Amino acid sequence: MDQVKMLIDNIASYKQSWEIASECDKFFDQLSRTEKGEDLLSRYRLNLFQIQEINAENARLTNFASTRMSRVQQNLNEEYLVFTSFCDQLRNIPKIGAELDEVNKRLKDIERFALQTELAMLCLESVHNTLLQKEFSSKDIL
Repeated sequence: MDQVKMLIDNIASYKQSWEIASECDKFFDQLSRTEKGEDLLSRYRLNLFQIQEINAENARLTNFASTRMSRVQQNLNEEYLVFTSFCDQLRNIPKIGAELDEVNKRLKDIERFALQTELAMLCLESVHNTLLQKEFSSKDIL
């Protein structure tokens, strides 16, 4: 573990990194002077460009997938809210049923009162008609 730390410290130092860069430059100079080395470097550059293109395509596809997943998450949240609202309404069915029963009782009372009022009006109309007939009868007699 200490060796790894020491190596990291050595690589991190400026002098060491300058020496490494210098050695890398020398290596690539030597490599580019040969035909096989130039071919190898060309293939390496081509691979780097391909990796860059693949990386750009991956970034585009990642953004695309992220957008789709956000849309899916939004749809799921909306459906969850609808579902929970539906469940709440289902839980309220007994309460709504009791309220409807109460309204039904009140409507029956109102219907009964309306029938009683109609019957009373018919009785009053009958009494009125009877009085009118008696009045006409008494006028005819006179």
